[in-house]
Amino acid sequence: MHLGGLLSRAARRESDRPALWAEGSYLTWRQLKGRVQERARLLAALGVGPGDRVAVVMPHRPETVETLWAIWWLGAVAVPLDPRLPQAEQRRRIEAVAARCLLTGPAPADAQVLCQGAKAGEPVRQRARSADPAVIIFTSGTTGSAKGAVLSHGALLASARQHLALSGVEEPDAWLASLPLFHVGGLGILVRSAMAAIPAALPEDFSAEVMADAIRRHRPSHISLVAQTLDRLLRGPEDGFPSLRLALVGGGPTPLGLLAEATRRGLPVATTYGLTETASQVAVLPPGSPPHLTGSAGWPLSLSQLRVDGDGRIWVRGRTLFSGYWQDEAASRQVLRDGWLLTGDIGRLGDDGELWVESRQDDLIISGGEKVSPREVEEVMVGCPGVREAAVFGHADPTWGQVPWALVVAEGACDPRAVIAYCQDRLTPYQLPRVVRVVPELPKGALGKIRRAELPALAEAAGAAP
Repeated sequence: MHLGGLLSRAARRESDRPALWAEGSYLTWRQLKGRVQERARLLAALGVGPGDRVAVVMPHRPETVETLWAIWWLGAVAVPLDPRLPQAEQRRRIEAVAARCLLTGPAPADAQVLCQGAKAGEPVRQRARSADPAVIIFTSGTTGSAKGAVLSHGALLASARQHLALSGVEEPDAWLASLPLFHVGGLGILVRSAMAAIPAALPEDFSAEVMADAIRRHRPSHISLVAQTLDRLLRGPEDGFPSLRLALVGGGPTPLGLLAEATRRGLPVATTYGLTETASQVAVLPPGSPPHLTGSAGWPLSLSQLRVDGDGRIWVRGRTLFSGYWQDEAASRQVLRDGWLLTGDIGRLGDDGELWVESRQDDLIISGGEKVSPREVEEVMVGCPGVREAAVFGHADPTWGQVPWALVVAEGACDPRAVIAYCQDRLTPYQLPRVVRVVPELPKGALGKIRRAELPALAEAAGAAP
């Protein structure tokens, strides 16, 4: 099956049931399919056909959902981009995939035709096979330049299938489309909703107020979050999540204190582990798991396998794996080996077979031969009074090779010397940050991931400030 066929099946099964909620109204599955077909005809008139890349720089609106489905309906390849990217970076990514057109607004009339040569107005047909590319998503680039990960129709469908096997759906369940549609997690919500033929609700933006209002109005049963969004939601009313049966939290480490507060509030949180290259999550710790497993990523989902080698490197295998990086065979060979993906993450398997993710391989600090996980140090630092967020990185040192430095975002008064003193009783000497600097905010990507490549320069600037 391909994604266009999935939409057709949902429209046959639940033709007059809601498919998409937004801005006080909804579309049924039949209406959504009709709008998708019309958009597909208009895109075909621009010369878009099977295999063509279509760049999408559009807001979090129903028109964007319709456009993505229309691209898949044609057998073309969606290239969703963050509208907040600088124009030069948008252009670099558009040129890198040789996009046939760029869609920048709610209607196909807003398209810019970038490449010529195709016959316009070809009949609209569903031509994609399971192995054909469906989407190119640029990796977050937190430690370097972003690369275009190619995900097939089959990978996205397998990801949705294993999620539904874990969480199940009941009447009248619904997903809150609470992640950007230029992120694999956001696209995954659309595919899961269509596979289960249940609605997806689109909040107007991702602010805590709008998200909380969307939860109250649409009463979704399922939601996907990053830790920063969960933190903001938990600052709201105590009874703010009556309809939620599952809250998937991923995109990076989740502080243990935040998980404890979610549990106290009765929010059924499942911590997850996944990558763009695995079409979203591959491991989940379900709600109600034993307390000693809190903080782990849980166990692999049904269509995924995990292993950790002797160097602590995490490998993934399964039907959700990406096909490689767009036109970058060297980078693809570095991470795809004998059917396994080398994730770039460091971790371990626990006594119950659960996965514990400790750090990105590129983030590890080697100090005097000892390995320091920034995540472990950051977890300690955010327990210090006055520290809201912390980011740790390796700073060059003539004696030890590297030593930990830290940036913190304060909550009230925060004395760097007091932070170091707090850590001295809780960390080994080689883990202890040698320098702590207070900054107004940490550099982050769209989903709240820290852009670690920017930390050294930010630390230097903070040290030079008066």
